[in-house]
Amino acid sequence: AQLKGVSGGRVSEDGWTTAGRNARVSTDPAQLKGVSARLSEGARRDSDLQLGPGGKSFGAGGWGRGSSGGTTSNARSQSSANLLSGSRYASLSGAPEAPRGMERRPPASRSGSGGAMRRQDSRSTPPSPMRRSQSMAGTPLTPTKGSFRPGRDEALLLARQLSSGGLQRTSTEKRRDREAVSPTQPAADVLNESEVQKKVGLLVAEFLSAQDFREAKQCVVDLQSPGQHHTVVLEAVNYVLERKAEERALVSRLLLNLAQEKVLTPDHLHDGLQGVLEIAPDYEIDIPHVWQYLASVIGPLVLEGVCGLDRLVTAECLSSIHKGGVLAAEILAELVRLKGERKAYEIWLESRLSWSGLLPDGEDVQEFAKRKNVAFTCIPTLPSLLAVNASNGDIMKFIEEKYSVEERTTSSFARALVRDIIGNYVEGSGNNMMLRRKDLSQREDVFAKYLEDASALQLEAILELESLWMGLDKPRDLLLEFFRAFNEAVDCEEAFFEWEKFADAERGHGVALHSARKFLDWLRQSSAEA
Repeated sequence: AQLKGVSGGRVSEDGWTTAGRNARVSTDPAQLKGVSARLSEGARRDSDLQLGPGGKSFGAGGWGRGSSGGTTSNARSQSSANLLSGSRYASLSGAPEAPRGMERRPPASRSGSGGAMRRQDSRSTPPSPMRRSQSMAGTPLTPTKGSFRPGRDEALLLARQLSSGGLQRTSTEKRRDREAVSPTQPAADVLNESEVQKKVGLLVAEFLSAQDFREAKQCVVDLQSPGQHHTVVLEAVNYVLERKAEERALVSRLLLNLAQEKVLTPDHLHDGLQGVLEIAPDYEIDIPHVWQYLASVIGPLVLEGVCGLDRLVTAECLSSIHKGGVLAAEILAELVRLKGERKAYEIWLESRLSWSGLLPDGEDVQEFAKRKNVAFTCIPTLPSLLAVNASNGDIMKFIEEKYSVEERTTSSFARALVRDIIGNYVEGSGNNMMLRRKDLSQREDVFAKYLEDASALQLEAILELESLWMGLDKPRDLLLEFFRAFNEAVDCEEAFFEWEKFADAERGHGVALHSARKFLDWLRQSSAEA
């Protein structure tokens, strides 16, 4: 029996509905829009879907071709291009060649190379419908025994190595690569000037922060560009020219250290500093004290003898604009600040320079030297004469010309005489300071002539020796040396006893009195025996 169904159709006993002849099916045209586009998109996705190696078809033929069986030539080309371009994950696309340094091992089963599968029977069993349906739904295929899992693990390991910094190649492999490219190419590339400039700026900035001289030296060596070491000097000085005085002092110490370690040669220093001097006149417009700043960097280099004063201040770039004298005066002033007038005058004499050759024609040398605080280079002084080891006759002549008879009887004269002569023969530092008594003994005639018969001046001289010792931070036993040397030059036992009474009565002399106790006891015993 049949029942009447929907739209004139009839329902059979089996549950099927038979549509009538005159049944009309209503269709909504809006639902048909975009059907062709969706069908095309679905077809494209189906063509890209891979259910096995290559994934071109579900038949046994597709699986028989191995992991590369269904891959098109375009896909293989793209995979190779990804590997050559250095993509981190190019190895996952089945590239034909492993990167350098990666050991190529034969796959245990079916791997990314597909070689093992090519040797298997093309009638291999296709994947089950369950795994195929899971793959279509976007769920990864469950690896089974004999699948491509070992190759995948190897590729993932390679990707992790690449993402963490790349595979490390040995130096031998790198050398082979360079030789393969160009057999005549040097082992170390020499940086050009612009590259060195960029690196030195970073180097100096890091050095000023860390103040690590050893690291800075290694960075300069690692540039592997000795032909550009003058650029290192130029850029380092330029970097701190307008910065703090402490930073200029640090760069000066760095250059000195590099010179003493033989990383920089005198020519490197000179050429680099000359490059700065060439543009210094332009800097002077915006930096009025540019010559003083340059002297603060150059002064220590001249003091230690790694850079010649005469070679710098007579450079053509300065001579043509008459700035050599300005730079020389600033460097000498810096030397006075560092080591005193005596050492500065000694370096000035060794350079054999003259102000007349450095200053413009017609400029008053005496006035210039006085204005720049380097008058000692023009008018002889007692320290300058001692620095050049002048004879006692020359020293006495200088004293007679500079001081009148009345001036030679004043306490200031006695103090200056003792301070300049004895101070000239002190060397060392800290508690290691010592007096060169043998050299000082050559000046005994000078002391005897002006202080022998003047007990009041002798006491002033002893007080000045105490002051000199205090100024040197009271080195151990040095005051004893002062007193013994002065007593040998001038017979002044009574003056020492007067000083003992004075030091005992006045405050502030207790340390000196304690240090000189042995000498005073010895002097008193000698006087009693005589």
